Amino acid sequence: GSSLGGALAHIVGTHLADRYRGQQFRVINFGAPRFGNQSFKRWSEGTLDNLSIWRFVNRADAVPRLFRVYSHAGHLFQIWRTKVNNSK
Repeated sequence: GSSLGGALAHIVGTHLADRYRGQQFRVINFGAPRFGNQSFKRWSEGTLDNLSIWRFVNRADAVPRLFRVYSHAGHLFQIWRTKVNNSK
């Protein structure tokens, strides 16, 4: 998911991983905002060993940096765009 959809995908992924402990789950999101507190982060990263979370964030995107009172969970991949000069 991306943006709000990314946050919802993360919530659904943690719910499914908690409910179905015998199954492996992977959540991939793009530009999702922060939404959980530190306890949620520790729980989803530590207790749920059947869940892996991959977050892709564009450096210029403001949405993932909103709501600083909340925390991100998962592995971060920062996307850096560099200007390419194709002129001859």
